[in-house]
Amino acid sequence: MCGIFGFIASKGSRCDRAAFKDALGDLFRLSEPRGREASGLVVAANGAAQVFKRGTSPSQMLTSKEYSVFLQASLGRLRVGGDGRLEEPVAVIGHCRLVTAGSEAISGNNQPIIVDHSVGVHNGIVTNDKALWRRHPEIKQALDSDSEVIFRLIDRHCAETP
Repeated sequence: MCGIFGFIASKGSRCDRAAFKDALGDLFRLSEPRGREASGLVVAANGAAQVFKRGTSPSQMLTSKEYSVFLQASLGRLRVGGDGRLEEPVAVIGHCRLVTAGSEAISGNNQPIIVDHSVGVHNGIVTNDKALWRRHPEIKQALDSDSEVIFRLIDRHCAETP
């Protein structure tokens, strides 16, 4: 299947940007045997989620200039006090994809999956995705990934919650 990893650093945690970058690299390399066909990362901080994903192996992604620029910008957005501690929490989720449904050449099919109000990763195969799409005509499919239906349903159910 796929490789998924993540961590959350709470407000007040020490924030060493170099250690943060090194930890992400280590987690991608450790997860890579679970999926080498695509890679992605979401960094949620300061009320926004920033996503980077590519249809390449984690090893290739980690050495790309685009990833370096993304990570530098993401780390730069972290609010760190003069004492070196986070002023707001940060959450990171990474994904190493083993393609099951939807070509990795189409960025949207790679994870993290981004829909209207949700961003997430999923490990596994949704074997009843076609039935779920039929059962819920109020949500619209935009990708070929079987995982998309999960996040569209999350959006729908969250919208219904008062």
